[in-house]
Amino acid sequence: DEKERESTLNTRPTTTTTENETLKREWQRLKDNVYGLEQMLHKTRDQFAFAFVKGLLIECVEKGHWLLLDEINLANSEALGRICGILDSGGSTDEYGNHTGSVVLIEKGETKCIPRHPNFRLFANMNPPTDYGKKNLAGYLRNHFTELYVNEIEEQSDLEMIVRHFILRKINPQETSICSQIVTFYLGPFQYAVVDTCLGIRVQNHKRYSLLRALYEGFVMVFVTPLREESKGEMEQLVKTMILSGKDKRQLKEKEYNLHFIPSLTDEEQRLYRIEQTFVLKLGTVSKDNQAFVQPFIRTETMEKRLKDLCRVVGSGKNYPVLLEGPTSSGKTSLVEYLAHATQHKCVRINNHEHTDMDEYIGCYVTDPLSGKLIFEEGILIKAMRNGWWVILDELNLAPSE
Repeated sequence: DEKERESTLNTRPTTTTTENETLKREWQRLKDNVYGLEQMLHKTRDQFAFAFVKGLLIECVEKGHWLLLDEINLANSEALGRICGILDSGGSTDEYGNHTGSVVLIEKGETKCIPRHPNFRLFANMNPPTDYGKKNLAGYLRNHFTELYVNEIEEQSDLEMIVRHFILRKINPQETSICSQIVTFYLGPFQYAVVDTCLGIRVQNHKRYSLLRALYEGFVMVFVTPLREESKGEMEQLVKTMILSGKDKRQLKEKEYNLHFIPSLTDEEQRLYRIEQTFVLKLGTVSKDNQAFVQPFIRTETMEKRLKDLCRVVGSGKNYPVLLEGPTSSGKTSLVEYLAHATQHKCVRINNHEHTDMDEYIGCYVTDPLSGKLIFEEGILIKAMRNGWWVILDELNLAPSE
């Protein structure tokens, strides 16, 4: 017992000494970091400082995350060339047989490969090269992947499960057939995309409408509004048939099945919302007294239809971007400006042209008239995002792709 006690007493100072040395090293490291930061601040007080920021690929390689390269065949060859080192192990493996191929940060001036974490995994997906910009993946890259082909979902039971997942609200017993009706509509002769069908279902999560009314508005927004006038009527009738299938005339008179029912607003809600074209639109924060002048909007029968389509998107409860396509002077800009004014939103416009620069969208560095230093002045797009404004990108297809 005495020997054990002596042994314990002899080891305690050693442990304490080790902890003290570790603590001293940590404090010294903190001191060095603070000193380096002070030197950097001193040197960059009147000038810019640049530092290399690691990208997502390097972070995943170092920390052992799984990385998915989505739509890999849309990337340019130069970008894909940087992952060759990861794909090509060069025969080098660790003790467990895992590939150790990595990349060298030549942009940072390094000459050694980044240590590759054993848990790092690389995945990629791509569409078949049958659409614009989607090319075949180069053979030297493709040969390093283990390929899996994922077929399009076409089974009725699988599709009904997806539909039920996206219909977040509880389905009444009388509406259980709507899932199979949506799947039948999707599998029809028009070859709709799954993503469009899911988008139409997502819009239905609107608390003010019944399930069938909300589904109707969602499918009209996705499938009807992009069509030309001569095709809209036929397509809208197909949507109505799908939504109201199996309903008799007595049921169609009920509010739950009325596809054009106008919700009512309480006095308190009227300060927050506005009803326009049977849709409930949320009001902005700009008072009517502070709104900019808007040219008179002539509400012709044609413009009423276009306004209804626009209100359908704005009133969906989702901040979906809207693309209005049409000839010059057809009222696209006036339509948005009118609705923004009616719902008390500030609306700003960016006039695009062939020389439009990114600075007009994001912003740029300008000289501060007071200090003479360069300061960053935010562009219209950034200001609109921060303040909740509406932005019109006028003549969008005139701007350069970059």
